This record gives sequence, structure tokens and C-alpha cells, in this order.
Amino acid sequence: MNTRQIKTICFVFIFCSLPFSIFSQETQYTSGTFSGKGSILSYAKNVWAIQTNPALLAFCAPTGIGVSYITNYSISDMVCARINACTQMKQISCGTSLLHYGNLHFSESYFSTCFSRKINSHNAIGIKFNILSQKQEEYGTSRFIFPELSYYGEFEKTLFGISIVNPLQIVNRNKYIHSTFAIQGEYKVSKLISIGGNAQLEDNKMEVAIGSGFTVNRFVKTTITYRNTESPVTFAIQIPLHNFVCEYETSINFYLGFSHMISFFYSL
Repeated sequence: MNTRQIKTICFVFIFCSLPFSIFSQETQYTSGTFSGKGSILSYAKNVWAIQTNPALLAFCAPTGIGVSYITNYSISDMVCARINACTQMKQISCGTSLLHYGNLHFSESYFSTCFSRKINSHNAIGIKFNILSQKQEEYGTSRFIFPELSYYGEFEKTLFGISIVNPLQIVNRNKYIHSTFAIQGEYKVSKLISIGGNAQLEDNKMEVAIGSGFTVNRFVKTTITYRNTESPVTFAIQIPLHNFVCEYETSINFYLGFSHMISFFYSL
């Protein structure tokens, strides 16, 4: 499979999945990803930037596609998976994500399409449109559509990002998604070591994460992150094989034990 074929696959996935997400009643959602890579921005400079910071996508490889699966601690019947794809169209990078979480009784879906563009060689801005669908056995299906604005900058050894989710407090049927403000930062201590963190404010609740990243043998990347939540510690490792990368993350919850994520992505 050559580069043009891979780009075509990503392009078709990005634009054909939008009507599927809008009209399907069976799509489901997962609210997110572990913050292991999110605390170290340079380690999320790939197709997963769609979740970490959409503006970061402008600094990623032109084309990428990734899939992941997460075990939900001891809850065996809960499915949690996602697929991401990104590509470039002239001066604009675009990406899409489908996330799935739930079981037969309760499920959520999260579809996102984002666009980002470099302002100059050090700064980029992005916008993401999200469709959140919640389905409960007793109450039916609710759907929310809301935007996310983001900024990303690289300044020598320092990386910096900002994102604002649902800045307009869009309401649907007297329900709404809380506005979320997030700030991210990273400092490269050396070529092999980075320290970073992020802070997220939602509904007057502050979540803070600090982490460190290490590169082993110049290729294998590892991160360890601490958060002020019920799942405080996350460990992640990335193993590259040419343009193909395998990732593993594990998170520890005080009450439920360990959760595991396995993901793969391909970049050009």
C-alpha cells in the first residue's frame, strides 16, 4: 500500500463518518483517554492529538490512522474503543475520531471532526466540532453538538497548549455540557527527558496532572503521570516500528484496580 492509497483511506474515513455519526442511533461514546501522554505534549504529537489538543495536529505527520481498546477495570461487560484518522489538505490539517463506551443498558458516543492550521512555524490554532450521544435504556437518546477551540505553540524547549470545550455553553433540552478550560505545558530538560503537566477546570472542579517522559535507546518513549483523581497514577510506553507505533497504558484506580489500554497507529 503506497502513500497515496493511505491518504485516500484517511480522507474517505474523515468525511464519510460524519453522516454516520449524526444519523445512527447505535453509536456510543467514551469520554476519554488516559492523561499519560496528555501531560507530555511531544509524546502526543500524532493522530491522538485530536483528543489531546486539536491545534497540535498541525505539527503532526501529514497522514495517520490509529485504533485503541481500553479495559474498564473490573467491569467486564463495558466496551471502550476508538478510531482516529488525520490527513492534510494544502495548509489545513484535519482529523476525525469515533469513540465508543457502554453496554446494552447505557452507552455514549463521541464523534469529533477537527481542523487546525499553523499561524507560523511556532504557533497553530484549531477548532473541533463534537457530537455527543447518550443512550439510556429507560430515558432514550440525547444528543449534544458543541465546539472546542484550541491553541498550540512551540518555543525552543517549551511547548504550550490551551483548549476550551463548549465555550458558548450550548444547551439541548435543558441539559448542557459544562464548559471546560484546559492548559498544557512541557519543558524539554534534554533530548531524552521531558517534564510537563496540564490543568483542567470543569464545573468549578480542578483536575491537575504532572508527568515526566523518558526516551530509551532514542526510540522507545515512556511516561509516568500523577493526577489528583481516583485514578492517580498512569504509566505509558510507546514502541515504534518504522512508521508503525504500538502503545500500552495502564491506570490505577483506588477502588477498581488497574485499567489497561492498547493502541496502534500508523503515520507517514
